[in-house]
Amino acid sequence: MKILVYTVLASQYDNLYEIQHEKGIDYYCFTNNKNLKSDSWNIEYISNPDNLDDERLQKKYKFLINEKFEEKYDLVFYIDCNCRVIASIREYIKDNCDLDNYNLFIIGNNKNDCIYEEAKTCVQLKQDNAKLIEKEMKFIKEKGFPEHYGLLTSELILRKTSDKKIRKMFKDIVDMIMNYSKIDQLATMYVLWKYTYNKLQIIELDQYNNKYFYINSDNKEHVEYFMGNANNSKLGEKEEQNKYDISNYECKITDENDSHAMLAREVSDNSKVLDVGCSTGVIGKLLKNAKKCIVDGIEVDKEAYNVAKDANIYRRLYSFYIGDFSKEFNKFMNDNEKYDYIIFADVLEHIDEPYEIINIISKKLKINGKILVSIPNIANIDIIKGLINQRFNYNTKGILDTTHIRFFTKNSFVEMIDNYNARYDNYFNVEYIGSTYVVPKYKEEYKILDFFNKEYFAVQNLFTLTLVEEKDYKSNILPSTNQFEDLNYTITDIIYENKKMSATIEEQDRIINGYSIEINKLNKKLDSIINSKGWKMLEKMRKIKNKISGGSNE
Repeated sequence: MKILVYTVLASQYDNLYEIQHEKGIDYYCFTNNKNLKSDSWNIEYISNPDNLDDERLQKKYKFLINEKFEEKYDLVFYIDCNCRVIASIREYIKDNCDLDNYNLFIIGNNKNDCIYEEAKTCVQLKQDNAKLIEKEMKFIKEKGFPEHYGLLTSELILRKTSDKKIRKMFKDIVDMIMNYSKIDQLATMYVLWKYTYNKLQIIELDQYNNKYFYINSDNKEHVEYFMGNANNSKLGEKEEQNKYDISNYECKITDENDSHAMLAREVSDNSKVLDVGCSTGVIGKLLKNAKKCIVDGIEVDKEAYNVAKDANIYRRLYSFYIGDFSKEFNKFMNDNEKYDYIIFADVLEHIDEPYEIINIISKKLKINGKILVSIPNIANIDIIKGLINQRFNYNTKGILDTTHIRFFTKNSFVEMIDNYNARYDNYFNVEYIGSTYVVPKYKEEYKILDFFNKEYFAVQNLFTLTLVEEKDYKSNILPSTNQFEDLNYTITDIIYENKKMSATIEEQDRIINGYSIEINKLNKKLDSIINSKGWKMLEKMRKIKNKISGGSNE
């Protein structure tokens, strides 16, 4: 079965992620960027006679590449340009796609099942022209398309080229994108419904947390801030002024690999929120605009505080260090204000006694209120790799930021909260809500990474701490996720064995081929002996001997 894997990359995108080849699969990138080059993708330049904007041009080729070109293949697999494949394509197909009974395979949206609701969200978040979205929804409603019919994602689309109906449907999807919203998810399910297409398999897979691929945020550079070891340790160097200034950084609440957006999505609409360590107000802006929340902020850095204040994001904005018992801190604590949510976005790792700060701030939380936390993951592969090489180099930013004085894995953070529950009068139930991920560029150098759970690429772990009464408290200890106990290997063993295997694989092939040649030679010699006159002449004597000794010639 021959497979085409392709992506489409318009000029507004400047990253093309390399892909590991598999036998029987061809890899093509369709682009309007004549300067784009790749070591693993075949680059095909696409024309734009209709002068489409980059996004619509990308969507057009996403669904409709050259028909004669694709007919050379049994399966055609579109992969979005913000997806990085981290496992075998064939494994993904084998594990998830029922090729015997279906012809089209798309992952379902596990957060929403209604196009009409999705359209409202797109309007609210200003993802496209509101009038175009509303016009499209009016059109499909007049056609009788039902609510809660289902919703699909579109990062991966696999289809059989033998099913010509699929191409007809995709032409209709492209027509809708040209005439209405550029958001293809709004058109896809309607078109499938219109054609009463029953050869679609909706794949039940978390598109943002699986072993086959991961989806980068549109804000890739921001996520990179949280990586690990510096080339040389920065500990002891003079700190740069306002090093956490992210006033030029923007994110959307729908971004899936961004901790600010992920925490903001956990907050209910119209809630009252305290943003601790709010910096220039990224999360506050999301909550105010997308969630209609009332948000107060605390920021000790004066420059960041001034940026947030000028932006008029927060109802009240304070500048003090929690726990220093200053005049402003005491004034804040004596206020009767209670919050539905308190957010610590990459804050607790900077504090000597984070559990004590949680205890203090919890007094400002309503019962059943929630503390939302993002915290760097010290079990990231870059830190592990550094330790193996005798490196624990503090950096200007990231997991090993020079101002970090506490370090956590996913499990150790949960265990700290359990210790807290045993120590204080408050009780928190903990829920792990996700992680941000970055796959390091050196991944291909270490075969060890193929053994890893995706957790080893986690940069930040995110949690919800729900304040509960003692009777509702439950232990939060997570099960062990040790990847090596069952293998009876240490990390060093695995790296050594895999590097040794990689270094000698050609030699092993030569040895195996050598054995095969020798075995063939010996078989030929044996055939020659058996067919020789001498062997045949002695055959009668062997029979007589066997009869005398009572043996058998069989």
